[in-house]
Amino acid sequence: TIVEPRLSEQWFIKIKPLAERAKEAVESGEITIVPDNYRQIYLNWMNNIYDWCISRQLWWGHRIPAWKCDGCKEFIVAREAPTQCPKCGSTKLEQVSDVLDRRLRPSLRHGPSGCPPSGKRPDGPFLTRRGAGG
Repeated sequence: TIVEPRLSEQWFIKIKPLAERAKEAVESGEITIVPDNYRQIYLNWMNNIYDWCISRQLWWGHRIPAWKCDGCKEFIVAREAPTQCPKCGSTKLEQVSDVLDRRLRPSLRHGPSGCPPSGKRPDGPFLTRRGAGG
């Protein structure tokens, strides 16, 4: 049997804005890394971090909170299922079939953002989609 790779679109979390906030917390002293010699390793990791691929093509799991508009082909990322496309107004929306990576699923007990109920959430659009080519 020949096994060949299958290129497909994937969903990513933009990590750089989150890493910046984490870096600032360490640099300001809000968070202390023990032992101190690991501080620079941590900062190097935060400075050279890559976006995180969160999509998996499985039949089970928590689906990614994104919908594709049948009218204009626009993707909508939302906490709740949208009733219509904000771009063209179409009501024909289909949720993407990809599910979240297993490492992200435990955070769902706090809600779609993975943040605790305190309401502290990072600002900005962190979910992005990339085509098969990169």
